[in-house]
This record gives sequence, C-alpha cells and structure tokens, in this order.
Amino acid sequence: MRRVRRGPRRATALAAGLLAVTLVGCGTSDADGEPGKTGESPRGDTSEDTDEPDEPDEPDEEQPDEEGGEGDDEEAGGVGALPDEYDFTPNPDRLPTDATEARALTEGAQVDPEIWWPGLTPDDPPEVAATWTVLGDDCTWSRAELPDGVLDSLTRRYQLPPADGLGQVLATVTVSAHRDDAGADAEMAATLDESYRCPDQELGDGQRLSGLMSLEYPEEEVLNADASLFEMGQWRGPDSPVPYSYLWVKSRIGPVTASVAVKGGPGHDDMELMRMAAEGLARVLYQIELELT
Repeated sequence: MRRVRRGPRRATALAAGLLAVTLVGCGTSDADGEPGKTGESPRGDTSEDTDEPDEPDEPDEEQPDEEGGEGDDEEAGGVGALPDEYDFTPNPDRLPTDATEARALTEGAQVDPEIWWPGLTPDDPPEVAATWTVLGDDCTWSRAELPDGVLDSLTRRYQLPPADGLGQVLATVTVSAHRDDAGADAEMAATLDESYRCPDQELGDGQRLSGLMSLEYPEEEVLNADASLFEMGQWRGPDSPVPYSYLWVKSRIGPVTASVAVKGGPGHDDMELMRMAAEGLARVLYQIELELT
C-alpha cells in the first residue's frame, strides 16, 4: 500500500503538522490561545508560578546541564512519552464477528461532539448507517449496500454553526468494521487509488471536491494506529461563492478503519481545520482501542 500522491509543499507541510497533532492525541494545551483549541495540558500545567523569595536560585539549580540530567530521563520515558512504535494488539475475543457486534463497536468508537470541538452539533441527517460509499467511473460518489467482508459502517455528521463572523464548518466521522485486517487494509489502499483516479469528485447535492492530493504516512511515523493517510483539497457547496479547504484523515487499527473529514468555511484557516480533524481522529482511535481491549 506504500503509495504517495505528490503535491505542493503546502500539502506535505500540513500533513506533517496533522500527524504531529494526531500523535499527541486528545490532551492538547490551550496555552497559546489558538482558536478552537480544546483540552488541557498533557501535564496538567497551569500558568501560575509560586514565588519563593528566600530561594531565588533554586530553579537554576534544578536545570539539567548540557551533558544530560533528569530532564533527559523524563523525556525518554516519562509520563506522556510516545512509544517508539505502535504495538497495540486487539483482544481476539473483542473483535466483531457479525453485524450486531460490529454496530456496537462502530457506535462505541464515535466521539462526543461537545468534547471534540466547542460548538459542534449534529447535522441533519445526524448519521448514515450500514451503507458504503462508491466512487463511480464518472468520479461521482453514491451509496450502496455494504460489500462482502464489511460487517458495518457508521457515519456521524456534524456542523459548526456560523458565529462571531465565521462561516459554517461541516465534519463527518466514519468508523467501519471488517471481518479481517486484510479487508481494512484493502480499504486504505483503495482510498489512495481514488484520489489518483479522480482528483476532482462530485459529492452530490451540489457539492464538489477539487485538486485532491493524498499521501500515506510512513509506518514508522504512525504511533497510534497500524496505518494512516491524509488527503486535502478544496470543497465547494451549492451556495459557496468561493471554494474552501477540505481535509480528510484516515487510519486503521486491525480490522477497523476510522476517518474524519472537515469542510471549511469563511474565516477558518487551514491550521484550525487541521487541528479539528487531527483531534477528532485521535479521539476516535482511542475509542477503538478501548472497544478492542
């Protein structure tokens, strides 16, 4: 599945930043005041410092020297340190074997929109269940029955309503459960092929994607899934005067795939949308691990 669709440096830079945010997971700091940022510091830090006038030199004494020290030990294996490689193995007894068990997993892996992003609410319709999206030869998407080997697929749809001079943002979360790892891996590979075949795609209802570029992250750089990929381009709705950014991230854990798509709107920049997509996917991947443990 090792394929990359080469694109402008902007796409590569965004993908690198997206991977970094996803690897950190849900516990992101809001200390720098970025718009839409959620969660608290991974270390539980605050901005308050305790003054100790009787011991003014104590902070300097605790700083590690250039040769190394306590800070190096903490960075190497302290709380919150990332693993060297992804080594999660699903519990065989927790893997779904039929549609009922698969639905329990795809529902359990969904993320609470209020926890994911401030102001995010269900869209209308709020979900699409037990169907499969198919990209036709004319590069138009349609829905069909679940293919053989797919036990269930559930998509939840959300919106960030216009507020404070910013336009609407649309988001979706899709979780699909396959009978085996091979089926889920084939889905990931097909996703890359689709962007090669159709860089411009019709979504229906007057929505269109254009200039799509995708890449698969190197396996050694993915620390919270078995495989991950990234896609970006532009999205335009039936009432959009201009196109807006579109970001889509997808990962696989064993026989389960998860994807988050974000369609931008007026006033929302790429970095905000990138963080929204990354944090959403990180939360879903964590939920999948819980479901399979």
